[in-house]
Amino acid sequence: MLVRLLKANHFYNILLVPLVGILFLLDTLKIKDLLDNVQSEATTPLCQSLCDIQLLVWEAVLINFGIVIVICYLLLIINARFAFLQERTFLPLYIFIFIAYAFPSMHILHPVFIAAVFILLAIRSIFYAYDKKEAISNSFDAGFLTGVAAIFYLPAILLIFLVPLSISTLRNKATGREKYASFIGLILVWLFYATYYFVTNNFDQFINLFNNAVTFADRTIFLKIPVIVYLSVVAIITILASFFILTQYDSRKISTRRYIKILAYYFYGSLALMAVPSVSIELIILPVLPLSFLITNYLILMRRRFWADLFLIVLILSAVVLQFLLR
Repeated sequence: MLVRLLKANHFYNILLVPLVGILFLLDTLKIKDLLDNVQSEATTPLCQSLCDIQLLVWEAVLINFGIVIVICYLLLIINARFAFLQERTFLPLYIFIFIAYAFPSMHILHPVFIAAVFILLAIRSIFYAYDKKEAISNSFDAGFLTGVAAIFYLPAILLIFLVPLSISTLRNKATGREKYASFIGLILVWLFYATYYFVTNNFDQFINLFNNAVTFADRTIFLKIPVIVYLSVVAIITILASFFILTQYDSRKISTRRYIKILAYYFYGSLALMAVPSVSIELIILPVLPLSFLITNYLILMRRRFWADLFLIVLILSAVVLQFLLR
């Protein structure tokens, strides 16, 4: 019943999705402190700029919420355009919110959400390369967008290696120019970025971006029992969904199978970013982008609706309980 309610392609879900997001944010919106008193670590110039203008926490929360809504919109149109799920559904949007907002620290504006927007745009650009005569422009655009994502969240720069891999998967006879135009797009972005710092005599700050990337972040949150339990719940559902999609993989259209492969690349590639010392719990935002489609596929195609509803209820309740245990 719950899965059927949330997956329906009806108007009420357009209103319900942001309402669910706001419900997760209610407690955080009550904080009256300045942003720099709550989240003082400036991992990018964007963070530092927001701290400098002295945003209140509730203002940062609402800005972040606006970005989350943009992400949800992109998830919706990507599925509608490429149809790798068997129906148009709002369920990926709910899955993303339930996981991304499960951690109260992610309620407040974080650059990884902005990076997620550009990673989704990069994935969409790659998908558009299917059945085109040549995909040089798509590869370049995906690399450019990945470079922009890395400006906001530096570890995302490593996802550039997924672009030629994805182009090769999507196009059996992809040329070298199609595969590696992505690196030109990324270099172009960072060339402009470095030039800005050089011209403004702030090149030391540019170097510090990379120094911060090898500085170990605080990962003690992963040792907390509630977080371990919650991530275990997500991991179990992910494993079940992965096995399920493997059983039906051969019955899918060729294009759908290739899209699913690319989503898998971005899921595991994003998880691999945990090897970057500066990465902490915020990393969960990037793998959740493809994971939202994977879990949705599992829930809407399960024959026994009872188990689909149960898994979704457990996921929601776990996220809600985490709101109180991590305060």
